[in-house]
Amino acid sequence: SIAALFWNGVCLMQTPAHVDEILDMLAAAAPRELIELCAPTDQIERALLHGLVRDRPLKSRHDATVMRLPLAQLTAPTTLDAGSVGSRPPMGEELGLLGEWHAAFNDEVFGDPRSPESDLKARQWIRAVHDERRDSVATVDDKPVAYCAITGSLDDEINIGAVYTPPELRGHGYARCAVAGLLRDAANDGAARACLTAIKDNPASLRTYEALGFQPAHDWTIAR
Repeated sequence: SIAALFWNGVCLMQTPAHVDEILDMLAAAAPRELIELCAPTDQIERALLHGLVRDRPLKSRHDATVMRLPLAQLTAPTTLDAGSVGSRPPMGEELGLLGEWHAAFNDEVFGDPRSPESDLKARQWIRAVHDERRDSVATVDDKPVAYCAITGSLDDEINIGAVYTPPELRGHGYARCAVAGLLRDAANDGAARACLTAIKDNPASLRTYEALGFQPAHDWTIAR
């Protein structure tokens, strides 16, 4: 069993048999406040009963499915292969727009209301990811229409996240193109597998990822 509490207050857990003991240790030794718990759903159910979080208000809960894909089995959208939709890293002058998108993503997905502080954090996140060359946009006429990023990696597997299409541009498969383009680039850089987390109450995102070849692996819950 293992758990890690990161600088931003996010705690990742894989503790099938020792949830209480692990959280006891975090409560005694954690140098920062626990803000978010991420773990297999059955472990979250037990963790929410622990004294470390039991009496704190639950801001949000997202039950999700972790999906995985061997990159050799990626099915790219025909619009990407035909060239009607492009995929590339963002350009510097586009980062302000993408910061706005990421702030809107955090508001829509995680319930973080827009504010000067949250907008600044979103812009800083986009800049950090961009500086590490871990992001991609889908484009139409070379203008961004969707965004995604590599939010983590281990050995030859990458995690895809922060997938966002503005509401007025949805329904055209742009997010699928953004993710496919990023996965192709990652494969060229040596990645062999990808995973991502799809919220269960968003069937459109599940269909998007299944169309790329992702398959459900296990349940996952994010509790704030």
